[in-house]
Amino acid sequence: MSKKETKKQYWQRIAKEQGVKHQDNDTIGMLVTAIAAKLKIDADGISPSGLQKMVNKKLADNTTSKGKSWSKSGGSKKTEGDKLEEKKAEAVNEEKKEEKKEEGNPELGDTPPTENKVVLPAFNSIKEMKDFCVEKGLNMLDGYVSATKQKQVDFLAWIVDNASKIKQLPKNNIAAAKEIVGGFKETTPKATSEAPAEMVSYAKSIMGYINSSPALAIHKKFPKEELKDMLSKALKNYNYSVDNDGIGSYITMTDNNENSVRIPEQGYLPM
Repeated sequence: MSKKETKKQYWQRIAKEQGVKHQDNDTIGMLVTAIAAKLKIDADGISPSGLQKMVNKKLADNTTSKGKSWSKSGGSKKTEGDKLEEKKAEAVNEEKKEEKKEEGNPELGDTPPTENKVVLPAFNSIKEMKDFCVEKGLNMLDGYVSATKQKQVDFLAWIVDNASKIKQLPKNNIAAAKEIVGGFKETTPKATSEAPAEMVSYAKSIMGYINSSPALAIHKKFPKEELKDMLSKALKNYNYSVDNDGIGSYITMTDNNENSVRIPEQGYLPM
Protein backbone atom coordinates (compact mmCIF):
# COMPACT_ATOMS: atom_id res chain seq x y z
CA MET A 1 0.00 0.00 0.00
CA SER A 2 1.53 3.33 -1.07
CA LYS A 3 1.73 6.30 1.27
CA LYS A 4 -0.83 8.23 -0.82
CA GLU A 5 -3.25 5.30 -0.86
CA THR A 6 -5.81 4.94 1.96
CA LYS A 7 -6.57 1.54 3.46
CA LYS A 8 -9.92 1.36 1.68
CA GLN A 9 -8.36 2.39 -1.64
CA TYR A 10 -5.77 -0.34 -1.17
CA TRP A 11 -8.43 -3.03 -0.78
CA GLN A 12 -10.44 -1.59 -3.66
CA ARG A 13 -7.34 -1.93 -5.85
CA ILE A 14 -6.73 -5.50 -4.69
CA ALA A 15 -10.35 -6.36 -5.42
CA LYS A 16 -10.03 -4.92 -8.91
CA GLU A 17 -6.79 -6.83 -9.55
CA GLN A 18 -8.42 -10.07 -8.45
CA GLY A 19 -11.49 -9.48 -10.58
CA VAL A 20 -13.78 -9.12 -7.58
CA LYS A 21 -16.91 -7.10 -8.25
CA HIS A 22 -17.45 -4.35 -5.71
CA GLN A 23 -19.06 -0.96 -5.20
CA ASP A 24 -17.58 2.31 -3.96
CA ASN A 25 -19.61 2.22 -0.75
CA ASP A 26 -18.46 -1.31 0.20
CA THR A 27 -16.71 -1.35 3.59
CA ILE A 28 -13.20 -2.69 4.07
CA GLY A 29 -14.66 -5.76 5.76
CA MET A 30 -16.89 -6.48 2.77
CA LEU A 31 -14.00 -6.04 0.36
CA VAL A 32 -11.65 -8.30 2.32
CA THR A 33 -14.32 -11.00 2.68
CA ALA A 34 -15.04 -10.95 -1.04
CA ILE A 35 -11.33 -11.15 -1.89
CA ALA A 36 -10.84 -14.01 0.58
CA ALA A 37 -13.67 -15.93 -1.11
CA LYS A 38 -12.04 -15.35 -4.49
CA LEU A 39 -8.74 -16.71 -3.11
CA LYS A 40 -10.60 -19.70 -1.59
CA ILE A 41 -9.69 -18.71 1.97
CA ASP A 42 -12.03 -20.00 4.65
CA ALA A 43 -12.94 -16.89 6.70
CA ASP A 44 -15.07 -18.77 9.21
CA GLY A 45 -14.08 -17.88 12.78
CA ILE A 46 -11.30 -15.48 11.70
CA SER A 47 -11.28 -11.91 12.99
CA PRO A 48 -11.26 -9.02 10.47
CA SER A 49 -7.60 -8.19 11.21
CA GLY A 50 -6.61 -11.85 11.01
CA LEU A 51 -8.43 -12.27 7.69
CA GLN A 52 -6.65 -9.23 6.23
CA LYS A 53 -3.29 -10.78 7.15
CA MET A 54 -4.29 -14.11 5.62
CA VAL A 55 -5.34 -12.42 2.37
CA ASN A 56 -2.11 -10.40 2.18
CA LYS A 57 -0.02 -13.51 2.78
CA LYS A 58 -1.97 -15.44 0.15
CA LEU A 59 -1.37 -12.65 -2.35
CA ALA A 60 2.33 -12.57 -1.49
CA ASP A 61 2.60 -16.35 -1.87
CA ASN A 62 0.86 -16.22 -5.23
CA THR A 63 3.26 -13.52 -6.42
CA THR A 64 6.44 -15.37 -5.42
CA SER A 65 5.20 -18.74 -6.69
CA LYS A 66 4.54 -17.53 -10.26
CA GLY A 67 6.79 -19.30 -12.78
CA LYS A 68 7.95 -21.90 -10.22
CA SER A 69 7.11 -25.58 -10.35
CA TRP A 70 7.90 -28.62 -8.29
CA SER A 71 10.22 -31.28 -9.70
CA LYS A 72 9.14 -34.92 -9.47
CA SER A 73 11.98 -35.63 -7.02
CA GLY A 74 11.40 -32.50 -5.01
CA GLY A 75 9.05 -34.09 -2.53
CA SER A 76 5.29 -34.07 -2.15
CA LYS A 77 3.48 -30.88 -3.00
CA LYS A 78 1.35 -29.27 -0.28
CA THR A 79 -2.31 -29.22 -1.05
CA GLU A 80 -4.40 -26.07 -0.92
CA GLY A 81 -6.00 -27.48 2.24
CA ASP A 82 -2.60 -27.85 3.94
CA LYS A 83 -1.63 -24.31 3.05
CA LEU A 84 -4.96 -22.98 4.25
CA GLU A 85 -4.58 -24.71 7.62
CA GLU A 86 -1.10 -23.23 8.01
CA LYS A 87 -2.39 -19.76 7.26
CA LYS A 88 -5.27 -20.13 9.69
CA ALA A 89 -2.81 -21.22 12.39
CA GLU A 90 -0.60 -18.21 11.64
CA ALA A 91 -3.61 -15.90 11.83
CA VAL A 92 -4.63 -17.37 15.19
CA ASN A 93 -1.10 -16.86 16.52
CA GLU A 94 -1.16 -13.26 15.35
CA GLU A 95 -4.48 -12.72 17.13
CA LYS A 96 -3.06 -14.15 20.34
CA LYS A 97 -0.10 -11.79 20.11
CA GLU A 98 -2.44 -8.83 19.66
CA GLU A 99 -4.57 -9.93 22.62
CA LYS A 100 -1.48 -10.26 24.77
CA LYS A 101 -0.48 -6.71 23.90
CA GLU A 102 -3.94 -5.43 24.79
CA GLU A 103 -3.81 -7.15 28.19
CA GLY A 104 -1.01 -4.85 29.26
CA ASN A 105 2.35 -5.26 30.89
CA PRO A 106 2.17 -5.41 34.72
CA GLU A 107 5.84 -4.43 34.97
CA LEU A 108 5.02 -1.15 33.26
CA GLY A 109 2.12 -0.44 35.59
CA ASP A 110 -0.61 -1.81 33.32
CA THR A 111 -3.48 -3.66 34.90
CA PRO A 112 -4.53 -6.59 32.70
CA PRO A 113 -8.05 -7.95 33.16
CA THR A 114 -7.34 -10.96 35.37
CA GLU A 115 -9.60 -12.95 37.67
CA ASN A 116 -9.94 -11.40 41.11
CA LYS A 117 -8.02 -13.43 43.66
CA VAL A 118 -8.91 -13.19 47.32
CA VAL A 119 -6.01 -13.06 49.75
CA LEU A 120 -7.21 -13.54 53.31
CA PRO A 121 -5.32 -11.73 56.07
CA ALA A 122 -3.95 -13.48 59.14
CA PHE A 123 -6.83 -13.09 61.57
CA ASN A 124 -5.93 -12.70 65.27
CA SER A 125 -9.44 -12.66 66.68
CA ILE A 126 -13.13 -13.19 65.94
CA LYS A 127 -13.56 -9.39 65.87
CA GLU A 128 -11.00 -9.04 63.05
CA MET A 129 -12.83 -11.75 61.12
CA LYS A 130 -16.17 -9.98 61.60
CA ASP A 131 -14.68 -6.65 60.47
CA PHE A 132 -13.28 -8.37 57.37
CA CYS A 133 -16.70 -9.84 56.56
CA VAL A 134 -18.34 -6.44 56.92
CA GLU A 135 -15.71 -4.77 54.74
CA LYS A 136 -16.18 -7.36 52.00
CA GLY A 137 -19.96 -7.62 52.27
CA LEU A 138 -19.94 -11.22 53.52
CA ASN A 139 -22.04 -10.25 56.55
CA MET A 140 -25.02 -9.92 54.21
CA LEU A 141 -24.92 -13.61 53.26
CA ASP A 142 -27.22 -16.22 54.72
CA GLY A 143 -25.38 -18.18 57.38
CA TYR A 144 -23.11 -15.33 58.47
CA VAL A 145 -24.66 -14.92 61.93
CA SER A 146 -24.48 -18.63 62.73
CA ALA A 147 -20.90 -18.78 61.42
CA THR A 148 -19.80 -16.06 63.84
CA LYS A 149 -21.00 -18.18 66.76
CA GLN A 150 -18.78 -21.13 65.81
CA LYS A 151 -15.17 -21.72 66.79
CA GLN A 152 -12.65 -19.45 65.12
CA VAL A 153 -11.38 -22.24 62.87
CA ASP A 154 -14.95 -23.02 61.72
CA PHE A 155 -15.69 -19.34 61.13
CA LEU A 156 -12.53 -19.12 59.03
CA ALA A 157 -13.63 -22.15 57.00
CA TRP A 158 -16.94 -20.39 56.30
CA ILE A 159 -15.11 -17.27 55.10
CA VAL A 160 -12.91 -19.36 52.80
CA ASP A 161 -15.96 -21.15 51.35
CA ASN A 162 -17.67 -17.83 50.60
CA ALA A 163 -14.62 -15.84 49.49
CA SER A 164 -15.77 -15.96 45.87
CA LYS A 165 -18.84 -13.91 46.84
CA ILE A 166 -16.80 -10.99 48.17
CA LYS A 167 -18.02 -7.65 46.80
CA GLN A 168 -15.79 -4.86 45.57
CA LEU A 169 -16.18 -2.53 48.51
CA PRO A 170 -13.86 0.27 49.71
CA LYS A 171 -10.56 -1.33 50.62
CA ASN A 172 -9.37 -0.78 54.18
CA ASN A 173 -12.38 1.41 54.90
CA ILE A 174 -14.56 -0.40 57.41
CA ALA A 175 -16.80 2.58 58.15
CA ALA A 176 -17.65 3.19 54.49
CA ALA A 177 -18.16 -0.52 53.89
CA LYS A 178 -20.61 -0.81 56.78
CA GLU A 179 -22.57 2.13 55.38
CA ILE A 180 -22.74 0.56 51.92
CA VAL A 181 -23.74 -2.97 52.88
CA GLY A 182 -26.16 -1.84 55.57
CA GLY A 183 -27.67 -4.08 58.20
CA PHE A 184 -24.75 -3.57 60.55
CA LYS A 185 -24.90 -1.59 63.75
CA GLU A 186 -21.66 -1.48 65.64
CA THR A 187 -21.90 -1.10 69.40
CA THR A 188 -19.15 -0.95 71.95
CA PRO A 189 -20.45 -2.49 75.20
CA LYS A 190 -19.10 -0.99 78.40
CA ALA A 191 -16.52 -3.04 80.26
CA THR A 192 -17.50 -5.22 83.21
CA SER A 193 -15.88 -2.77 85.60
CA GLU A 194 -18.29 -0.06 84.38
CA ALA A 195 -21.43 -2.22 84.62
CA PRO A 196 -23.89 -1.69 87.52
CA ALA A 197 -23.02 -3.59 90.70
CA GLU A 198 -26.28 -5.56 90.68
CA MET A 199 -25.56 -6.70 87.10
CA VAL A 200 -22.06 -7.88 88.03
CA SER A 201 -23.44 -9.62 91.11
CA TYR A 202 -26.07 -11.47 89.09
CA ALA A 203 -23.44 -12.54 86.54
CA LYS A 204 -21.36 -14.02 89.37
CA SER A 205 -24.41 -15.89 90.68
CA ILE A 206 -24.88 -17.48 87.25
CA MET A 207 -21.28 -18.65 87.24
CA GLY A 208 -21.68 -19.88 90.81
CA TYR A 209 -24.70 -21.93 89.75
CA ILE A 210 -22.71 -23.54 86.96
CA ASN A 211 -19.71 -24.34 89.19
CA SER A 212 -21.92 -25.92 91.86
CA SER A 213 -24.16 -27.89 89.50
CA PRO A 214 -24.38 -31.70 89.94
CA ALA A 215 -23.82 -32.14 86.20
CA LEU A 216 -20.41 -30.49 86.45
CA ALA A 217 -19.48 -32.58 89.50
CA ILE A 218 -20.47 -35.82 87.75
CA HIS A 219 -19.50 -35.23 84.13
CA LYS A 220 -16.72 -32.65 84.68
CA LYS A 221 -18.48 -30.37 82.19
CA PHE A 222 -21.68 -28.35 81.96
CA PRO A 223 -23.99 -29.70 79.20
CA LYS A 224 -25.05 -27.32 76.43
CA GLU A 225 -28.72 -28.22 76.86
CA GLU A 226 -28.58 -27.42 80.57
CA LEU A 227 -26.86 -24.10 79.80
CA LYS A 228 -29.59 -23.24 77.30
CA ASP A 229 -32.30 -24.16 79.81
CA MET A 230 -30.64 -22.10 82.57
CA LEU A 231 -30.40 -18.98 80.39
CA SER A 232 -34.04 -19.32 79.30
CA LYS A 233 -35.02 -19.08 82.98
CA ALA A 234 -32.59 -16.25 83.87
CA LEU A 235 -33.75 -12.69 84.61
CA LYS A 236 -35.36 -11.04 81.60
CA ASN A 237 -33.76 -7.70 82.54
CA TYR A 238 -30.75 -8.82 80.54
CA ASN A 239 -29.91 -10.40 77.20
CA TYR A 240 -27.66 -13.45 77.02
CA SER A 241 -25.54 -14.89 74.22
CA VAL A 242 -23.07 -17.76 74.25
CA ASP A 243 -19.96 -16.71 72.31
CA ASN A 244 -16.78 -18.49 71.30
CA ASP A 245 -13.44 -16.88 70.50
CA GLY A 246 -11.85 -19.98 69.06
CA ILE A 247 -10.37 -21.03 72.40
CA GLY A 248 -13.45 -21.51 74.52
CA SER A 249 -17.04 -20.47 75.19
CA TYR A 250 -18.35 -17.75 77.47
CA ILE A 251 -21.61 -15.92 78.13
CA THR A 252 -22.04 -12.26 77.21
CA MET A 253 -24.74 -10.60 79.31
CA THR A 254 -25.94 -7.14 78.23
CA ASP A 255 -28.60 -4.67 79.28
CA ASN A 256 -30.50 -1.97 77.40
CA ASN A 257 -27.86 0.64 78.29
CA GLU A 258 -25.14 -1.28 76.44
CA ASN A 259 -23.50 -2.47 79.65
CA SER A 260 -21.82 -5.81 79.15
CA VAL A 261 -20.54 -8.50 81.51
CA ARG A 262 -18.53 -11.56 80.53
CA ILE A 263 -19.33 -14.83 82.28
CA PRO A 264 -16.90 -15.92 83.57
CA GLU A 265 -15.02 -12.64 83.76
CA GLN A 266 -11.80 -14.59 83.03
CA GLY A 267 -11.37 -18.01 81.51
CA TYR A 268 -14.12 -20.05 79.89
CA LEU A 269 -17.24 -22.07 80.63
CA PRO A 270 -16.55 -25.68 81.69
CA MET A 271 -18.05 -27.23 78.56
